[in-house]
Amino acid sequence: MDVEYFHPSRSDEGKFYSDANIIWAKRDQGSPYYRTSKFGMRAGKFPPNHPCAPFNETRGEGSQMGGSESLTKFRGRGYWASCFPEGDGICLQWWGDNIPSPTDKTAEEVIRDIEECFGWTITNKTRCVKH
Repeated sequence: MDVEYFHPSRSDEGKFYSDANIIWAKRDQGSPYYRTSKFGMRAGKFPPNHPCAPFNETRGEGSQMGGSESLTKFRGRGYWASCFPEGDGICLQWWGDNIPSPTDKTAEEVIRDIEECFGWTITNKTRCVKH
């Protein structure tokens, strides 16, 4: 599957401006309420065709949504990773107080982890910008 990866930018002081994101689907702009993709969560569950399926019985740690084996493997590499409730991507971090032993990963290292854990191909690498 082809996905886009958005790597966070840093301030001059070295602080990250945003989380990193993996995106695989465009949101339905015709949906007036949630603007969800076809993979959106319904009643607290993702559909069986969700890119992080099949799911195991775990939800992840705390607020991390999604429990596929590939997502669990990815989290094992030090990422906080949670599927968007809209179902069109994954928000991830690997820095901050909530992550044990945070490491500073380059975009290339994160892309390698994505490809190795999920088997996805990164079609576009973009640096997130300051809001």
